[in-house]
Amino acid sequence: MKIGQMVRNSIPAILEYCETQDRAEIAGLQDPRYSKETFDINYPFCKPVEAIGETERVRFWTREHVVCGVAVRVTSQWFNPPTSNSLQLLNQYLEQRKIEVPFRATGDKVSFVRP
Repeated sequence: MKIGQMVRNSIPAILEYCETQDRAEIAGLQDPRYSKETFDINYPFCKPVEAIGETERVRFWTREHVVCGVAVRVTSQWFNPPTSNSLQLLNQYLEQRKIEVPFRATGDKVSFVRP
């Protein structure tokens, strides 16, 4: 599985975590610096739809998600190893927050986990 697919599969769980466990986390996910440090990406994890400029639209997936009452789009700018550490960092992020997802990442490999 590529990192983009892993991220897309993680979005609902991450945003549910923001809604139910840590409402302040959504502010971090909208911060480019936090997103760089947390996921090694060059855009915020997500951004309010109304704040996405015309030239930025191509950097975010078109699907909108509502979290904490705000419609956001998630960045599509993810890269697989060895170009980026995003896969390892996303897995670490999920584990630290105990966010359950149906896959496991080890090294540069991702596999689905059966319940």
